[in-house]
Order: sequence, then structure tokens, then C-alpha cells
Amino acid sequence: MFNNNYRNHYNNYMGYRQQKDRKYRSEINIIEDILSVFKKTQGKPVGKTRIMYAANLNTHMLSMYLEKLVRQGLLREEERNGRKYYTITPKGMLALLFISRLNILLEYSSKSTDELVSQVHESIEKTIKNYGFKTSVIRDFNLTGSTGLLHRFDFLVKIKGKNIGIYVSTSSEDVQQLEYLWLLLGLLDSNINIGLYIRLGRTLSIEKKDYSNVQMYRIEIPENNTTTLNRVLSQVFENIIETKNL
Repeated sequence: MFNNNYRNHYNNYMGYRQQKDRKYRSEINIIEDILSVFKKTQGKPVGKTRIMYAANLNTHMLSMYLEKLVRQGLLREEERNGRKYYTITPKGMLALLFISRLNILLEYSSKSTDELVSQVHESIEKTIKNYGFKTSVIRDFNLTGSTGLLHRFDFLVKIKGKNIGIYVSTSSEDVQQLEYLWLLLGLLDSNINIGLYIRLGRTLSIEKKDYSNVQMYRIEIPENNTTTLNRVLSQVFENIIETKNL
């Protein structure tokens, strides 16, 4: 229990910190700090004091954000012995996942991604020139799926009656699975039957998986190895062409 004098001094200090740090912490950052408190609670309720310390907020700001997160369905509020406790909801866990992954994505420079996309584009063009039938490559392809969601592919390759959606990544391992699942969702929603997820890595690896009506290729290419990239893409396209339409 805080006595009133201590609580007033603490709130004044926290108010000063909020004013000082406001330009460094956006609303999304504050929400992430609050939701992150529940990572180690294993579903157990958490009191306001613990959240206040962990999220570095004064009581006024904390109450405002907690009310908002409860209203949005990210937290659940309950009262015990006159005190309010909070637990994170499945929607809150999903929000925390997306916010944390977004922050990781934003830490990476787009320059390396642009360079890899350009290398992939050049390799695709070189590869499909070897085939005698009509092909086309569309870069930065946007398509609205059946659910109304807008999906973006780095490339859409049309080859021998087959559409191939390609996503190129230089992200860290923390966000790879999320990107992979987002590509899969886009393919399913857009009725595109083949997907290539290409990323930079330390070693060469090719993994193929079938999901319902979609074939997915996860391709890892060693950095700055254009020769390997050309060879791998040629191998994958040959495999796709020889496979019957889904």
C-alpha cells in the first residue's frame, strides 16, 4: 500500500517522465508495454500496480489505457475484494504478436530487401527465357481477395497456365513464420495455387509443402550468391511446370 504523500510524489514524477518520453513512445508502444506484462503471468490476473510499474505509466494514463484495452477486447477486467485485476484475451495476445513483430520489421533497412527483390527479379527473367512458351512477370502485384483483404506479392509469375505468387524477405527469424503464414493466407484468399517464400539465410535450403489447394516453396538463399539463386529458381520452376495443374 502506498501512502498518499508517496503516491502523489510518484504520480508527479511519472507525469514528468511521460512528458519527457512522449516523443519516444507512441500509443502503440505504450499498448505493447502494457500487453507485454502478461507474457509471464500464464493467464493469471494482474493488478493495476504491477502494470503501472512495468509499463512506466502514471495512474491517470494507466486507467485511460486499461479502459480502452478492455473496451477493445484486448484485456478482460474483474474485481476482487474491491480491487481490479486484468487478464489478456486471445485477441490481446494476437495484437501483442503483431505489434512486436511490426517493431522488429521496422528495425530492418529496406535497402537490403530492395537489393534481394531486384536479384530475384533478374533471376526470374533469366530463368523463364529458357522456356519456349508464353510467360509473364508482374512486379509489386496487388490483388483483392474473396474476403475483401488486399494482398501484395513482390511478383506474380504466369507460366504455362499457372499463377505463382512470390514473397521476398530479409526479415529476422522472429517474423519469418508470420510472413510465411500471411503469404499462405494471401494465396488462398486470392485463388493462387503456388507460392514461393524466398529469404536470405546462411545455408541453401528448399522445402515444399502442400496446403489444401496451395503448393508452398520455402527457399533460403545464402547472401550475395546470385549463381545459387538462379540455379534454385530454375529447379523450382521446372518442378512447377512438370506438375499437373491443381
